[in-house]
Amino acid sequence: MLGLSSAELTANWAQWWWWRFNGWARLTASLGGPLIFVVNKLFLFPNPWFSFPYLFDFGPHNDYLLIFVSMGMTLIAWVTVALLTKPEPMPQLIDFYRRARPYGFWGPVAEAAGEPRPPKGRIAVGFVVAPFGTVMASAGILALSLLYLGRWSEATIAVVTMVLAGAVFYVGFSKLLPSAGESSPEPPQEDLSETELSESSLVET
Repeated sequence: MLGLSSAELTANWAQWWWWRFNGWARLTASLGGPLIFVVNKLFLFPNPWFSFPYLFDFGPHNDYLLIFVSMGMTLIAWVTVALLTKPEPMPQLIDFYRRARPYGFWGPVAEAAGEPRPPKGRIAVGFVVAPFGTVMASAGILALSLLYLGRWSEATIAVVTMVLAGAVFYVGFSKLLPSAGESSPEPPQEDLSETELSESSLVET
């Protein structure tokens, strides 16, 4: 199950970072990824002529190599499909960009939407902040487990770790949120048609 599901992980990540990702690329990753993994596991890796695994022998953990190779092949497949097919309609991409403000490679969409790009450096800050969120969540789960077992001293350490990591995560994550000046402008109101204007004038009279 790990191999079948992990083959499309690159697509799950890239759909937020690249504006050219489309429905055909999603289908390629979702259907082709597990298929590539099965073909690799049943036909490619067992063949003696396929010497690549022996160049990077993971010993008893060669299954991980199978997963990584399948992920790489799936990545090549869905990127190729995305480049060979049309992107999603630009109005739909603009609407998504204005709502989500994604980081990454969204330059053409941001330009078409007339929206500013996110400030540079936020991705790097996010990579620094994210581990503290992981530690916070893990320490919180561990604290609950230790409290249930009555191991009070270890639970106290876990709670303190959770609070400290959470404080760092909160401060860092707050810096990633868009400020008031970066919020999207309200979409312009559509002009009333002549029929609506005439109807409203009749109601007033």
